[in-house]
Amino acid sequence: ARTMSSITPRLLSYYYDAEATRELPHDSSYNYSIDFGPEARANPPIAGQDTITTIAYVRNDHPNKAPMELRPSTMDPDLKIIEYPDILEHGQIGKVVFAFSPSSNRIKPLSGGSWDFHKVVYSL
Repeated sequence: ARTMSSITPRLLSYYYDAEATRELPHDSSYNYSIDFGPEARANPPIAGQDTITTIAYVRNDHPNKAPMELRPSTMDPDLKIIEYPDILEHGQIGKVVFAFSPSSNRIKPLSGGSWDFHKVVYSL
């Protein structure tokens, strides 16, 4: 039997659109895998030369309706989060811009789970 402590509450949701009507695919931990779109898949960025960007929208879905401070973290040195909301009130939607600049010696593709936000939840 699962205990309540083993269920991770969903704090953030990610969307294709600013109105938060089209949710992006995510894993069981609600992590969104970055997708730079069909153009980037057809013509991957040239290592050491190109930078590609993509936009997602994030909504604060904290179950206690708490505001959250977002601090971006990437586990891949070639991936940066170049625009994001510092603080999201409950239900508020913010724009997130990802930039991928593969280093000149890179051979592996960008993998899922290579980024997240450290969330600082404020008490109400």
